[in-house]
Amino acid sequence: MNKVKKILVGSRALFSSRRLIKNLYSSLYQYLILRKQNIELKLRNGETIYIYIYLDFFIPE
Repeated sequence: MNKVKKILVGSRALFSSRRLIKNLYSSLYQYLILRKQNIELKLRNGETIYIYIYLDFFIPE
């Protein structure tokens, strides 16, 4: 089973994005496996979230 490492903290936009990602977990996982790519989400508040093949979340500083 894959571990989801959550380092998303703070604003509502991040909370909403985290909830969205959690709801789309299986779809994202299938997409990552089929495409063998990482996903980059750019939020309205300027934050960027990277989702890697192992479903780790990373926000660069």
